[in-house]
Amino acid sequence: MRKFTRWTLYTLWLSLVLYLSLVPSDDAPDVSIPYIDKAAHFGFYFGAVFLYLNAKLHLSSMMAQKRVVFSAVLGHFLMSGGVELMQMFMSVGRAAEWIDLLFNAIGAFLAPFFYWFWSKKISA
Repeated sequence: MRKFTRWTLYTLWLSLVLYLSLVPSDDAPDVSIPYIDKAAHFGFYFGAVFLYLNAKLHLSSMMAQKRVVFSAVLGHFLMSGGVELMQMFMSVGRAAEWIDLLFNAIGAFLAPFFYWFWSKKISA
């Protein structure tokens, strides 16, 4: 997959995450599956970090790769916290839930491990 395509996928995914996180609650889809909200939080940030690493991790140095992984997880976690704060202070009918931040963080933290296994399988 070309570098441009990788970055485009990441940008589109992150745009979707931010849109769905900040859309007014009246416009958000109403789904009545138990815990689907938490699974979505996990999946959105798992996917964001995974796609970011897929676009970015083509460096030769192991130290540079570790720095990219650390900054990707930390950056997406901080962005997630910022989104929760925006939900708290914006009047769009959304409520900030710190448990959402936890599921976002778990997804962001686990993505590099799955990326590592996936990239080894692809290169084999």
